[in-house]
Amino acid sequence: MKPKVHSRRQYLINRQLQLSYAWLLILCVGLVIIIFGLSLWYVNKMHLSLFYSIVGEEALPKHYINTVQNQFLVGTIIAVAVVSGLLLILGIYASHRIAGPAYRITKNLNRVGVENEMDTIQVRKKDQLKEMADAFNHMVHALKDKMYQDMRLIDQVKTRIVQLHESLRGESLDIKKLSEQVKEIEKIATELRNRKYI
Repeated sequence: MKPKVHSRRQYLINRQLQLSYAWLLILCVGLVIIIFGLSLWYVNKMHLSLFYSIVGEEALPKHYINTVQNQFLVGTIIAVAVVSGLLLILGIYASHRIAGPAYRITKNLNRVGVENEMDTIQVRKKDQLKEMADAFNHMVHALKDKMYQDMRLIDQVKTRIVQLHESLRGESLDIKKLSEQVKEIEKIATELRNRKYI
């Protein structure tokens, strides 16, 4: 049975990450709008000044030129404000597809370090960091498999120790048999000691 993947209702999962992503979008696009708007403002000013010098005050009043120039500046400011608001929303929405899996991976890594528990994580279909989540899940499965093998080896050591203990209680001691049991325990202990996890 496939585990249920829950949909996220909270969009600000990692406030610092998501807001810094959104502010970066706003900064980049805002600078483009400001540069483009000021360039248009300057070009418009040059053309209107040239046109004014040709036709004079009668055809093109000076206050009209100032009004057009002010409208360009106000339009640029309004465009920056509107686009910034939209980019803030878009940045938070887009980044929560990254922040969600990152939050789950971090939470599970902390559980391994603090609680010594390991659990796989599930990501939604449209989430990012799927490769990282898959690698994390692969690591969890590999570690659980190694832990299971270690537990089997520990059980074998316990069984051998019990057998050795019973042999030592016997009336007649078979040194060869005792030596073989000790060697089996040493072999299992060496296997456990040489186990590599990382």
